[in-house]
Amino acid sequence: MRSLLKKNTAYLWSPEIDAEFNHARKILSSPLLVQPFDPSLETHLLTDPAKKHGLGYGLIQYDTPRVYKNIWDELSLIDDGNEGYLLTWGDRIVIPHRARNEILSRLHFSHQGLTKTSLAAKSSYYWPGMNNDLKTLIASCTACQKYQASQFSEPLQSYTLDQTFPTQLMAADLFDFTGINFLAIVDAYSGLAKSAVKNAKMLLRKCKESDTDFSAALHEFRCLPRPNSLSPNQLFFGRQPRGLLPTLVPQDVPLDPTLLQNRNLAKIKNNQQTDESARLLTPLLPGTAVLVQHPVSKIWGQTSIVLHPLDNGRSYESECSISGKRFRRNHKFIRKFIADDALTHDLNIPGSISSLPVPHTSPPPLLVRRSSRISQQTKK
Repeated sequence: MRSLLKKNTAYLWSPEIDAEFNHARKILSSPLLVQPFDPSLETHLLTDPAKKHGLGYGLIQYDTPRVYKNIWDELSLIDDGNEGYLLTWGDRIVIPHRARNEILSRLHFSHQGLTKTSLAAKSSYYWPGMNNDLKTLIASCTACQKYQASQFSEPLQSYTLDQTFPTQLMAADLFDFTGINFLAIVDAYSGLAKSAVKNAKMLLRKCKESDTDFSAALHEFRCLPRPNSLSPNQLFFGRQPRGLLPTLVPQDVPLDPTLLQNRNLAKIKNNQQTDESARLLTPLLPGTAVLVQHPVSKIWGQTSIVLHPLDNGRSYESECSISGKRFRRNHKFIRKFIADDALTHDLNIPGSISSLPVPHTSPPPLLVRRSSRISQQTKK
C-alpha cells in the first residue's frame, strides 16, 4: 500500500493491495489482546486526540524487568528437566522473588557475619538488592544480636585539656567495697577522673590484704608522679608535699612551666592514639527499643526502651521492657534492637524451593551446581 504514495507511480488498486487493506482494517477494528490485563501495573492509554470518533484505543502496560537491565544480554535459560527452566547469569543462579527467603535462611544457617555470607551468596546466586537483604537478615537475627561483639568506644571528650587550674572541674562517683559505700571525688585537672574508682578499689583491696593504713597509702599515691607527667599533689598544690621517702631536692620549689606544657602535649598524643580506634555511634531517639549488654557476660540479652538522653549526650536513661526498672547506661553498652520480622520468612510457599524440608540438626544439602546439571543448549 505504501507504493501508492510514491511520486511518479500510477494509482492502481490491485488485488494484492486490496487484500492488505482488508487485513489492516480487520486488525484495527477487532479487539486486540497481546497479554492479560493486570490492574496492579501502571497503564497508559493511547488514543488519537485529533479525531472525535476513533477506531479504538490502546492500553499499554510496561512490565519489563528494569532491574536486570545491566545484565540482560548475559542472562541465560537452562532446561532443568522436570523442574522447568533455570535462569542463570554466568555461574550464578538468578533466584526468583518467592524463593529468596529460603535461600537467605540457608545462607545464614551457620550464623556468620555479613562479609562471609555475602561472599558465599555472590559465588552462587544473584537477585536485585541481594546485599541489602543479607544485611537486613543478619542485623535482625536474634541469636546474632545476643552474642555480637561489644561496640566501639566513642571519641574522647577532651574536657581535661580545658582545665587551666585545680578544682576548675570536679568529678564524683559512688562505689562500694566489702559492703561499705564510698564517694570518690577527683579533681579533673589531675587526669585521674576516669580511673578514680578503679584506683580506689585496688588500693583498698591491697591495704586490707597487707593491713596498711588506707589514708597513708592514699597520700603516698598522690605523691607518685604519673608517666611523662607530674604527681597529683604537684598539680594541685604547685609543689611536692613531704611524704614517707626522704629526698635531697627541696619540696617547695615552684613547678617548671615546661613540665606542664609537656604534660598537655602528652595528653593530646594519648587522646589521638585512643581516638584512632574510636567511632561515633548513631544517637538513639526516645522510644527506641534497645539491647543492654551485661557487664560481666557481655551478652546483649536485656531489652529496654530509651526514655531520654542525659546531659552529656553519651548516656541514656532507659526502662526495662519486662520489669519496668529504670537505669542509666553509656551508649557503648546499649544498641538498637532490630526485630526478627524485618524479613518475612515464609517457608511454606507452594511451587518454590521453600517447600523443601530444612534440617535442624545438620547443615542443609547443597544445591546442585551448574556444572553437575544436565545442560542443554542455552536460550537467550
